[in-house]
Amino acid sequence: MIIWRARPVADNQGKRPGTVISTEPLVIACAKGAIEVITGQSENGLYVQGSRLATEMGIVTDVRVGPKATAQVKRRQRVLILGVNGFIGNHLN
Repeated sequence: MIIWRARPVADNQGKRPGTVISTEPLVIACAKGAIEVITGQSENGLYVQGSRLATEMGIVTDVRVGPKATAQVKRRQRVLILGVNGFIGNHLN
């Protein structure tokens, strides 16, 4: 999610940073206070109003938003071996 315009809100209602306080308007708690998302867009989406962004991304109240998980499980690599006289084999690395 990319937040293009936001305004500060004084009260975070005692919620942890990143917790969605409301979806209409879209208000997200911060360490001190909160922010109201005025406009933003999803990763591959259009520039829209904050409440519309919450609807499109399926964001509901009391959920934490944050960075996308970047850790990926390393997959085993397969190598196809083409040899002489039509020999075909494979090897797992």
